[in-house]
Parts: sequence; C-alpha cells; structure tokens
Amino acid sequence: MSSDSPALNKLDIITSYMLNLFTHSLAIRTGGKISETPRSPHDMSPELKEESSDIVKKMVDAYLDPVVLPWDYEKYVMECNKHRLGDGMNRKKEEQLAKKFEAW
Repeated sequence: MSSDSPALNKLDIITSYMLNLFTHSLAIRTGGKISETPRSPHDMSPELKEESSDIVKKMVDAYLDPVVLPWDYEKYVMECNKHRLGDGMNRKKEEQLAKKFEAW
C-alpha cells in the first residue's frame, strides 16, 4: 500500500510491524520456527508500541482459542439488522433472538 499520504504510509508501517509481531508471537506460542523479534519502527511512541503489543497478544490468544457460538451468527446479525438491534440497547430482545438461533 504505497501512498503519497504520510498518514497512510505510517499506517502501513505499523500494520506491517504488527503482522510481523503476530507471526513471531504465534511461532513462540505454538513451537514454530522463531525468527528474530521484530523491531518497532524507530519513530513509534512507547505508548503506541505497548498498545500494538497488547492488540497482537489478544489476537494471538483469540487465534489459538477461538470462540465457538452455539448458534448461527450470520442469521442472527441479519435478524438484528432487520429489527435495528445488536447495539446492546435491547438486551431482552437480543436474548430472545439468541435463543431463536441456537444450533440445537
């Protein structure tokens, strides 16, 4: 993603770093081939580096321990959109819909 926009170029650098960090972290957790620890971009703030590391850790955790829903998520989302739900503002209706789409 090459661009004349400094913001997009910066985003590209950060996402590349996070992808490399994800691959490295996944290899460590799964016993894969471990490469050198990715270096953060030289102008990346300590706060952004910490947040990026936290995000990558959560992504690796989610990848290794995926959530399996006991109902059809796609149909549930379509139903929520039809009734303008899914924003957490109508818990009772959302619970009814979740029961409607249980896989059992």
